[in-house]
Amino acid sequence: MTVCLQAGDLRHVISIQQNRRTFDANGDPTTSWTTIATRRAEIKPFGGVEQDNTGKYAGVTHIRMRLRYYAGLTPAQRIVHDSRNFEIVSVVNVEEMNVAHEIVCREIVTGG
Repeated sequence: MTVCLQAGDLRHVISIQQNRRTFDANGDPTTSWTTIATRRAEIKPFGGVEQDNTGKYAGVTHIRMRLRYYAGLTPAQRIVHDSRNFEIVSVVNVEEMNVAHEIVCREIVTGG
């Protein structure tokens, strides 16, 4: 892997979101996603599968994203791009130089 990221490759705007747990007026827990950062990224799909789960089809697409280093990025967060939600599977600090991250995500789309 090389650390060099070309500005022209980072043509997608993504939002990094953190899951926030709060409590409603009755004391019941609720969760919501809050945007904690907006970054430019390279997005490349690299595979996918279609599964039949009890009569419903779910398409799972695997995505590789590269972006400039962002301290605190973890798989507990998610990425949103063009109203699509991506679950973070892994985060790699490329060459451990705090210059770039390579993220593997998956997007799950269900249908009937």
